[in-house]
Amino acid sequence: WWRDQLAGLRAAAEPADPLLMRCRALVLDSQVEGAMLADIAEGWAMALPPGPETEAELTDYATYRGASLFAAIAVCAGVSNAEDAGRAFGLADLARSSTDSAIRAKASTLVTALPRQRLASALRPLALLAHWARSDAARIAVGKPALTMRRKAWSALWFAILNPTV
Repeated sequence: WWRDQLAGLRAAAEPADPLLMRCRALVLDSQVEGAMLADIAEGWAMALPPGPETEAELTDYATYRGASLFAAIAVCAGVSNAEDAGRAFGLADLARSSTDSAIRAKASTLVTALPRQRLASALRPLALLAHWARSDAARIAVGKPALTMRRKAWSALWFAILNPTV
């Protein structure tokens, strides 16, 4: 239902649901397409049990959950090309939240295989999320826990110092 509602936002009449009304305003005020938002909903649906298990399913999940989200944000910022950073974010999020060690390992491995992407300065917050995704994936791949919020706060400070023009 959400996917269909989001995909048709540009053509549909004013929706009654407050969240859909805000999404429609975003779609009408920017170049974001409802289909991009629908893909994000698709990614969340894929995370429901049993969740993605094969490499192909994990790749699809990364595209829907992460690449679509980062692409929509990039469009709002007037820039493009944030999809690989989004894929890393989506896969690392799955690796952090999955209780299945095989899925955690597969997702972490796929993150490290993705090319590093230099993002426009308007997407600096997304660059930081991608940085954390890669850090968490590297830690999970060797059996360590993901970064704590305290460590992420410190890493945000260092990220800002070392990457002033990301």
